[in-house]
Order: sequence, then structure tokens, then C-alpha cells
Amino acid sequence: MAFDNELIDSNPMRRVRLLKESPSRERFITAKEEKKLFAQLTGGRDHIRSVVTIALNTGMWRGEILGLQWEHVNFLARTIFIARSKTGMTRTIPMNDIVFKELTALKQEVGPKEFVFSKVARFQKMKGDRGTWQIAPSSRHCEIDPLSNQQHEDLNVRPLAS
Repeated sequence: MAFDNELIDSNPMRRVRLLKESPSRERFITAKEEKKLFAQLTGGRDHIRSVVTIALNTGMWRGEILGLQWEHVNFLARTIFIARSKTGMTRTIPMNDIVFKELTALKQEVGPKEFVFSKVARFQKMKGDRGTWQIAPSSRHCEIDPLSNQQHEDLNVRPLAS
């Protein structure tokens, strides 16, 4: 403004360098990766199948899924209400058919519990690099990062070598 009105000879802001933005990364799980992932979620790891199914179909963070209460699941409106997300905001997530069926089956299975995943101890976060969940396979090494976009850096399911 002062420069435009000829009150100063040069614009001092011209010397300020703009910060470069890091390129955003968007990644989606492929059908092949999803098949490999669910092949790992059997037997002793079957209990995490519902968590992964909900994560893949809603974009919810791990803490949102494990803290989900039945009172926030609206089967009539087919929505999930997140009272406090990782960003501190509330949001409402629509349920697709897969999530609706999964939550309906879980509701019948667990009965009158407060939390959708009442056995949260079974879903304990194991310490590892980048805070990922680690699932040890029976006899082979396989790395699957189905949710490695920026929003889901904290919920990469990565089987470890045995």
C-alpha cells in the first residue's frame, strides 16, 4: 500500500522468500493389497478384521475406531458420529453397505456394551516404527501398508517377519 502510494521507494516484502510446500501424498489400497491384507487377518488375528474393515471403508483413524461407542452409531441414518476426532473437531461419517453389515453383526455379537470394540485390550497398540500396528504372520514376511496416506499414517497394518 505504501509502495503503491509512492510513500516508499521499494517494497521490503520483495526480499521475503516463500516457503516451499511439501507435495501431498495420496495413496489408496489396491484390490491385490486388500486381498493380501485380509488373508493375514485369520486365526489368531481374526479379531482385528472388523477394525480394518471399518478403517478401509470409512477413513476413520485408529483412535476413533477403538473409542467408538454404540450411542454414536446411528443405524437408521446409517451414520457414525465422531464426538472428538484427532483434530479436535466433530464429524459425521456415512456408513456404506459393508460398514453397516459389519457393525450390525458386531452389535448382535457383543450385546449391550458401551463401546463397539469393548475388548480394546485385544487391539493394543504394539510399539514399533512410526507407531504402526504390527501383526506377526505365522511363517512368512509380508509388508502391507493399506492406509499409508497422510491421514492414516498411524494405522498401517504391517506383518512382521517371524
